[in-house]
Amino acid sequence: MDPLTKDFAGRMECFAQAKNIPLITFEKDQRKDDLAQRIFVESRVSEGVVLIGKAQEKVRGFRTAPNGAADPGIIRSMALVNRWYLYIRDRDVGPFFLKFSSYFPYNARF
Repeated sequence: MDPLTKDFAGRMECFAQAKNIPLITFEKDQRKDDLAQRIFVESRVSEGVVLIGKAQEKVRGFRTAPNGAADPGIIRSMALVNRWYLYIRDRDVGPFFLKFSSYFPYNARF
């Protein structure tokens, strides 16, 4: 799973750089929506991704665990992973965000 996670993070960073989109690492307990709201107001982007944010959060996911067999078992557990937030402005919908987990099973929220 690690190669997929690293590839996803690399693509997010490349996308932000190529499109000149601010990429912010949120601090622990920082109010993401307050920061995003301020950037929405300051941004000159009329439509599209206005901000990409990254935060470490606890999620329920899967990991491998040794079980004495040749192949390790897969168990469900809590993990501290990077979650990616894309704050988007749309002409019809208005401002919204998409949240992606960078860890299997790669949950997303609209």
